[in-house]
Amino acid sequence: MRQKLESHFGLIMAVIIIIMILPRYMSSPKTEYDSIKFEQAVGELEPGTSVKLADLTPFEWETCYTFDPYTSKEEIEKTIGFSSNSVREAKSEGMVQLLFVKGEEVTASECAYPENIGFDVDLKGRKQISFSEDPVFDVTKKDDLVILTLTE
Repeated sequence: MRQKLESHFGLIMAVIIIIMILPRYMSSPKTEYDSIKFEQAVGELEPGTSVKLADLTPFEWETCYTFDPYTSKEEIEKTIGFSSNSVREAKSEGMVQLLFVKGEEVTASECAYPENIGFDVDLKGRKQISFSEDPVFDVTKKDDLVILTLTE
């Protein structure tokens, strides 16, 4: 029995280490779920309409941030004021990056190519918008992409 245990010791230790380290590199399941719900809500929009961002977000948030491509995770976390496993860097031009934050929690995160999530967002050069502003977006469609453009 002892010999069997010793032969599996390396595997057992590897599993324990993975279980301990993996959560540091994964966003929370709730954040992932809320991001998917946001994508679905945007995908159901009709072109030629306007929509409040609050109506697309079935989760709580105070501020929505966007960052330039190649902005490091460290710089993003400095801007939002805390670290989170839900923060991802946009590694290329043309990626949608939205980070919804409430307090010191990321409540939803989008960081992908528009064609992979079905939409693109134009914040008109703004780097953040707050829930209290009650932002409204015009909805258009180009090819198969829903385009959300912040109204002024």
